[in-house]
Amino acid sequence: MNYDAGVQLYMQYGSNATLKRVLSNEEETAFKREKLKEALTQLLTADKSPASHPKSLPQIPTQQQNKHWPPLPIEDIVLAALYNQWKPLYGEMKSLQHRIDEVAQQGSTDPNKLIEAGQMAIQILNLEDEIDGIYYQRDYYYQNKELPSAASTEESPVVDPAKWGVELEKYKRYVRRYTKWIADKPNNKNVANWASLLKNAMEMVTHYKKLLNIDE
Repeated sequence: MNYDAGVQLYMQYGSNATLKRVLSNEEETAFKREKLKEALTQLLTADKSPASHPKSLPQIPTQQQNKHWPPLPIEDIVLAALYNQWKPLYGEMKSLQHRIDEVAQQGSTDPNKLIEAGQMAIQILNLEDEIDGIYYQRDYYYQNKELPSAASTEESPVVDPAKWGVELEKYKRYVRRYTKWIADKPNNKNVANWASLLKNAMEMVTHYKKLLNIDE
């Protein structure tokens, strides 16, 4: 998250001296990040006259595009799902970052534009939180070959040969289920988790087919 940009906004427009001192002297924490968001939101409901906000809002620094996505097209279904979640969020954030300084400059004479710039700043912070969450899932997946939420849900292979056929049919159903969900709701927030479960189900289908000497 671009925490420093939010601090700059509050340092220019905020009035709480204690919060300013905390923000300037201490490192970022989850608690202070939430307090900063609350303070920025409160600024939007305070005195909105141009005279009370003589300065223009600073431009939110542009976040560098993360360089760790695989080359396109991405073959791994989990990484592809995460990438498809990330791309529109990143595009929206970049667009807001590109526009916010101009809107804030207009806010020197138009109080509605100043309010709009403050709303844009909060939206940028929220988008960065979402993007950071996707980066965390992606990097966790690189290291562990599974998403954090899937780590506690995957089942161990069954060792009883009498149950292999039943297990094979179960995982075939899972493949059909998650494939359909991903196709029907590609923008759902759970699509990356479904893709992870789909990948696991496909691996288990292959596993039981080998055990049963099924070649399809």
